[in-house]
Amino acid sequence: MQKKGGDFVVEDVPVERVEGGKEPIVIGNEILRKGWIARDIRERVPKAVKFVIITDSNVFGLYGQTFISTFEQVLHIKPFVKVLPPGEETKSRQVKEEIEDFMLAKACNRDTCVVALGGGVIGDLAGFVAATYLRGVPFVQVPTTLLAMVDSSIGGKTGLNPPAGKNLVGAFHHPKAVYIDLSLLKTLPQREFCNGLAEVIKSGVIRDPELFELLETNVDGILNNREERLLREIVHRSAKMKAEVVMMDANENGIRCILNYGHTIGHAIEAFAFPLLLHGECVSIGMVLESKLAQKMNHLKNLNFIGRLTRCLQAYKLPVVVPKPKKQQGGDQGKRKEGTLEFTPEDLINKMLIDKKNANSNIRCVIVKDFGDVFEHPVVVDKDTLRFVLLPSVAVEPTQSGVSGVITVPGSKSISNRVLTLAALGEGECHIKGLLSADDTDVMLAALRRLGVQYKWLDQGLTLYIKGSGGQLQPPKEPEIPFFLGNAGTASRFLTTMCTLVTPPAGSTEKVSTILTGVDRLKERPISDLVEALRENGCVINYLEKEGYFPIEVVGGKGLNGGVINLSAKLSSQYVSSILLSAPYALNDVDLQIKGEAVSQPFIEMTIKVMQQFGVKVVDTSKEDKISWFIPRGVYHNPKDFVVEPDASSASYPLALAAITGGEITVDNIGSSSVQGDAQFYTVMEKMGCTVNQTTTSTTVKGPARGGLKAVDIDMSSMTDTFMTVAVLAAVATGTSRIYNIANQRVKECNRIAAMVKELGKCGVTARELEDGLEIDGCGGDISKLHGASIECYRDHRIAMSFGVFGTVVPGILITDKECVDKTYPDFWYDLEFRFGVRLSVPSTENEQQKPATAAAEAPVAEQPGPDGDDRSVVLVGMRGSGKSTMGSALAAGLGWKFIDIDVEFEAFAGEKIRSFVDAHGWPAFRAKEEELVRQVVGAHPQRTVISTGGGIVETPTAFEYLLAKKKDVIIVQLRRNVEDVIEYLSADVSRADLGEETRKIWERRRPLYEQVSDHEFYIGRGERDWAAAERDLVDLVQRVRRGDRAPLPLPGLDRDTGESYFLSLTTPRVEECLPFADELFADVDLIEMRVDLMESQDEDFLREQTALLRRRTAKPLLFTLRTRDQGGRYDETGRADEIVRLFGLALRLGVEFIDLEITLQPEIVSAVLDKRRALGGATRVIASYHQFNDPVKSEEDVVRVLQRCHALGQTGALSASSLVDVVKVVIFAFADGDVWTLRNGVKRAQETVAHLQGFPTIALAAGEKGKLSRVMNKFLTPVTHPLLPAKAAPGQLSVKEIKSVRGLLDM
Repeated sequence: MQKKGGDFVVEDVPVERVEGGKEPIVIGNEILRKGWIARDIRERVPKAVKFVIITDSNVFGLYGQTFISTFEQVLHIKPFVKVLPPGEETKSRQVKEEIEDFMLAKACNRDTCVVALGGGVIGDLAGFVAATYLRGVPFVQVPTTLLAMVDSSIGGKTGLNPPAGKNLVGAFHHPKAVYIDLSLLKTLPQREFCNGLAEVIKSGVIRDPELFELLETNVDGILNNREERLLREIVHRSAKMKAEVVMMDANENGIRCILNYGHTIGHAIEAFAFPLLLHGECVSIGMVLESKLAQKMNHLKNLNFIGRLTRCLQAYKLPVVVPKPKKQQGGDQGKRKEGTLEFTPEDLINKMLIDKKNANSNIRCVIVKDFGDVFEHPVVVDKDTLRFVLLPSVAVEPTQSGVSGVITVPGSKSISNRVLTLAALGEGECHIKGLLSADDTDVMLAALRRLGVQYKWLDQGLTLYIKGSGGQLQPPKEPEIPFFLGNAGTASRFLTTMCTLVTPPAGSTEKVSTILTGVDRLKERPISDLVEALRENGCVINYLEKEGYFPIEVVGGKGLNGGVINLSAKLSSQYVSSILLSAPYALNDVDLQIKGEAVSQPFIEMTIKVMQQFGVKVVDTSKEDKISWFIPRGVYHNPKDFVVEPDASSASYPLALAAITGGEITVDNIGSSSVQGDAQFYTVMEKMGCTVNQTTTSTTVKGPARGGLKAVDIDMSSMTDTFMTVAVLAAVATGTSRIYNIANQRVKECNRIAAMVKELGKCGVTARELEDGLEIDGCGGDISKLHGASIECYRDHRIAMSFGVFGTVVPGILITDKECVDKTYPDFWYDLEFRFGVRLSVPSTENEQQKPATAAAEAPVAEQPGPDGDDRSVVLVGMRGSGKSTMGSALAAGLGWKFIDIDVEFEAFAGEKIRSFVDAHGWPAFRAKEEELVRQVVGAHPQRTVISTGGGIVETPTAFEYLLAKKKDVIIVQLRRNVEDVIEYLSADVSRADLGEETRKIWERRRPLYEQVSDHEFYIGRGERDWAAAERDLVDLVQRVRRGDRAPLPLPGLDRDTGESYFLSLTTPRVEECLPFADELFADVDLIEMRVDLMESQDEDFLREQTALLRRRTAKPLLFTLRTRDQGGRYDETGRADEIVRLFGLALRLGVEFIDLEITLQPEIVSAVLDKRRALGGATRVIASYHQFNDPVKSEEDVVRVLQRCHALGQTGALSASSLVDVVKVVIFAFADGDVWTLRNGVKRAQETVAHLQGFPTIALAAGEKGKLSRVMNKFLTPVTHPLLPAKAAPGQLSVKEIKSVRGLLDM
């Protein structure tokens, strides 16, 4: 501020105003200190005469007095100031009351303005106070953290944290303005700055891909230099994005939910981990996990998404996994207030159950499809899918047939790290494509950044741009902080030599050192041979813990002397490559002499070939008894472009998958032109009995029939990394296999030889460790000799992937550490499941959900398809607006299957939104593309997939014929919603492409087409609101269709001890009439009978509604009965044979659990109904009944004959009668007292003398007053009435209470 004549004049400060939001947002620099904020508040809130600044002690110490003085000098007002303790604990009911009492004591009225000066805690709490104080006073936000600037200060959300969870009490109260002063970020600690960047990254992911790319390409400028230009842009874009979303959905009823991406899981983690992990850090982990959810649910269209997101988060020092707990000192370890990193997936799920986005007790998450493309509403995620993502373990289920396909595996780890080293040391710029995006390359990139190497991602994360250092590596800015390399052997060894080249700044005399360390296993991997060779060449390297192992300190400044370097390479070829890669920058030419043999020579040859591509030619000077190379002094010249070929070691897993299952798989871009030794893996497959073919750019393996693999005796020194893949194949081959010359594998991520012997042994495989390899006795294809086990992975990606292949033929394989594949092949499990159709499931036992299983006895036995159910995929057809996407997703979750929404797939397939496509190309072009996609998806996913089609697919004649033909291969279900509801829904939805005509006309045209292509129908009644119940009913219907006749009778309430069961005969004209007292009516019965003949109408749509009403009111099974007048009912069958067939056909389509089919109906009616039943399978069971009310029963023999007729209903030729009839039912009229005993004795005789009636479910009743005793004596499915019903369905019918009373008196 400038003083002029006693008055203070506020300087003009350039500011930006964020447009498009509900509240004004202003961005500037130094606007707090220069009084600009105070002046603007006066203009925004002109009626305010009192100001209450709410802040915390940390912020007050930095800016408090300065801010107060601006009010005094600009507004001539002394504000009231309430200083609170910093931290999340402040955001409580007690502190809110304290603030309110403070304001009341200061006589603050509605002419008061609350000013929130601080981070998110202060902003949320102050806003909530303003929202409720005197029913609402104005407030403004002055956020002081990046997190608050881009997130919590915008949108009007205010609140506090009750004990149950975060932000569960609050209100929407928009500030009069948000003032963002970028200068405040200068004093923000690095961790807090990164904490806010998590929300900026989130903004780029969900709605602004350009912002995400800006973050990717400007890490140094944003994170390390905090350049105002960049900060202004990322803050502006993030604030604008949130403001626009809030403007569209102020109260979080729709699209605003996308702002919660990463927060469902993130908040659950935060509930346990805070303050060990900050909010943004928890959201960072949540974003990665929720992206994996999207991938698991097959919604993620961009397979590069997770790798790109993870790299960006890690570049900004944000965690992507929950870190391991650090050991704590003293007695505070268990105190909850300190937070904990020790929680289970079930703990997180329980926290997620109280998330605000949930509905009907369903956990809902924001699901991404690509950068800038998310579902606008949260998606229901079933708990097993969550467990799959959250648990470290995964169960692999055997396939029933050969696995086939074509795949391109990720980039080579070996080439990737070599190219990164060369490009970092070289001169000029290099654009690297195909680089492996995985843990091993990530740690290498992080190390290079600390050494001053500049790089950024281009082409939406597909290309890495590196600017070479010319060999001038910079010392790390914080040398005391080690380079943490995880378990990355390649990176750690390459960096050991590379860090000797680090040079101090000109004129500096300070020691330059780099500390290299990693996980415990890295500290067990020897490095002494390389270190000793470098020490002998003048390098200074110190062991910091155990002699000969990491961690080490590499002292720079001197570099390599060059000349003769003697190196032992018997343990690892990486030692040789490490020196080769840095040798051109030695002070003199290098003569590298190898002591004895060098293992894995193909990897050394790879290094030499790649060096040559960067302009340095290595000369092989080896003699017969000595291996050596000459490396001239020089520099690397970076090629403008470099393409990393796919990883040949990773290619071994899909090729082995073909071999072990008897399928055929081609790996693209790995062929005879590869520089990798492991590209010869196919030759081992050929020796084991596979048919193979390799071109210059592809490799194909076709496995023999199962059991046809042969043992091998093989030297694998040239492809050591693939020996584990061969080992699991050898376990199922015929004969004993020997794998040798792989001794160096004992010092990899683990002792791989010992690990394979142990883990194969758990599965019943006999394996023996040799001095330089192992022997394996194969089971000869007899898988029954093997069994499942919990596989310990030792954090070794290759063990996990090898046993993943093994699990496709051996039941019960549980991989206890599925995430370790991130080291080299992050999409391995995705490829296994979605590209090759292998089913992966969640470990089933409680212990496995709490922690990884460790004993073979705990391994789950995978559910086998086939005998337990039909695994054909389910295809949903139906009108737009019928709920196919939502219900289909729920169905897939309930079945544990994949879900594919054709509309979602279309947008990826066509490269644009459906509406845009139709507008540009028209409906005919859309229909043609849609049919192409449907054929592709249905053909590629014939099993264990739910596929939701577009509403108009049936109107394309060729697509209609295709679906008709596919009815034998897939289960087609029509999802049919009340047409009035569909019309109302579509008339309100303006987001979709216009169909061009009235919805009702479209429905009438499509209605018969839907019915023709589908066998089953799920009906959603008028005004349906309980969608969760509808989803459960759909799952139940499809499960019954799948199980068919193999399942027990659908009577879950049957009393297995007494054998008693009942069904209630409804006699109301409409179901609605009995719903008010349905709980009492249905309480004691096992089955509900719909007496269709007694209803007010037999119209099919009326019956659909009635069935839907019953389904929503009770989970008990239904019985569809159409009783004719001759059978004691009201239906007149005269001339209505076709209608009877249609009505029973409707019951079968709807999947009503039972139909009552009278054997005395016209034979053509019975035949037509049973033909339909035969075609549809056993979702509906048949009660074959006989009713005789006109004449008395003559003899016991008559009863036996009638029962036999019922049982044989529909029997033709060799067809088993029992495949059509599930229950027999005989009802006579009791004209005399003895008729009951004739009936009962006849039933007894039939069950004693007729083999197929012994133990067969039978109902035998006598109607009328004299037949009441038969209802007491019948125990299975006795039809009953209830006092609340208007009439009995048959004369003499009793209630459950009456029957039990008589049985009690008779001691039955």
